[in-house]
Amino acid sequence: MAKTALYNMEGAAIGEVELSDAIFACEVNEAAMHLVVRSYLAAQRQGTQSAKTRTEVRGGGRKIYRQKGTGNARHHGNRAPQFTHGGVVFAPKPRDYYIAVPKKVRRLAFKSAMTSKLNAGEIVTSLDAARLPKPIMDLPKRVSELRRDGYQVESVKRGRATGYYLPDKVDNGELAAWVAKPIFEVVA
Repeated sequence: MAKTALYNMEGAAIGEVELSDAIFACEVNEAAMHLVVRSYLAAQRQGTQSAKTRTEVRGGGRKIYRQKGTGNARHHGNRAPQFTHGGVVFAPKPRDYYIAVPKKVRRLAFKSAMTSKLNAGEIVTSLDAARLPKPIMDLPKRVSELRRDGYQVESVKRGRATGYYLPDKVDNGELAAWVAKPIFEVVA
């Protein structure tokens, strides 16, 4: 089992934590990580750049001068790319820069990244973060526990969301563990 130091909130090492070998002790695959990073960066591109080709530029339907006898090169319209106000040769058009990455490759890249971070000593485990209360799956039970502990808790409906008004200061770790979509907190 891979191990990493366990720290308290003051930054002092107080022990070790065992980490899963399935995630933190696999072989680092740089090619998989590179593909995932390329895919992520490509997905950040807007892909909205655009320019007009010779067919999309306004004007240029008439032959600018006769075919023979002028001594100049033969031309049709004046919107060809070599003319001023002409179109762009291989004009960029809006497109999607999506790069498909298979699910197994994404998982392999995640495991490789976690392993390399652990090997570089960049993974920090905090005791207080590891012992946060359970997420808010059973909210009415948690509210009744707070009321039992002496907190004044009142519920407020706002559309589909339910908020809880907490006149007293509740521990930040307790509030941080209250993660649910239709919840908002008002602390006075």
